[in-house]
Amino acid sequence: MTTSLLTHPSHSHKQLNSLISNTRKQMIDSALTSGFSSPETVQISQLLDHYLNLEQKQRNRSSQL
Repeated sequence: MTTSLLTHPSHSHKQLNSLISNTRKQMIDSALTSGFSSPETVQISQLLDHYLNLEQKQRNRSSQL
């Protein structure tokens, strides 16, 4: 696993981003279905949003070089 992360960083980034997106979606879905959204859930989803935005900016910057 470690070697594949080192040899294919973009692939691992895609997997990580996919995992984060899915986690965020599941959190929001469960909050909506239960009719309950804790402050922690909101904070975590905002952090995940922030991470995904940073990743997107980094990818855009990399593709421009």
